[in-house]
Amino acid sequence: VDISDRAIKYVALRVRGAPDIELFGEIPIPEGIMSGGEIKDETALGATLASWFRREQKRLPSRYVAASLPEEKAFLRIIQLPKVKRDEVGDAVRWEIEANIPLPKEELSYGYEIIEPIEDSLDHFDVMVTAFPRTIVESYARALTRSGLVPTALELESQAIVRSVAPRI
Repeated sequence: VDISDRAIKYVALRVRGAPDIELFGEIPIPEGIMSGGEIKDETALGATLASWFRREQKRLPSRYVAASLPEEKAFLRIIQLPKVKRDEVGDAVRWEIEANIPLPKEELSYGYEIIEPIEDSLDHFDVMVTAFPRTIVESYARALTRSGLVPTALELESQAIVRSVAPRI
């Protein structure tokens, strides 16, 4: 599910063997509900999503959704960490957030991914950190939940696109 200021775009995949598109479309969002990637009226957005969900429920393979978050509200950084044990990367990222993202870490929701090197000769880890103001993430999650949908993942739109089309190496 992709929610922008003017429309909700959706695609449902059936994954039996090769993925196949089961359902796709676009729902217009009435004026004033969204602005600059922020939800201004959660109740109205939830009602718009709920109306669509009721209409398409029989055709949807699931009520569980992955939804995109607004690019204009994201902080995307590549940080370098000294080589540490992989299970310690999360703790190191928490420390680096303060130096790389201009909001207190208590006000952020974030995720990270280690960028696997082409050659394993680096003396550090490159880590991609994606962060959003917690208020934005919580607002999207509440609107989706109010509609009867269950958000399983919230991610930056461009990362979702890359993940869906680029093969895993």
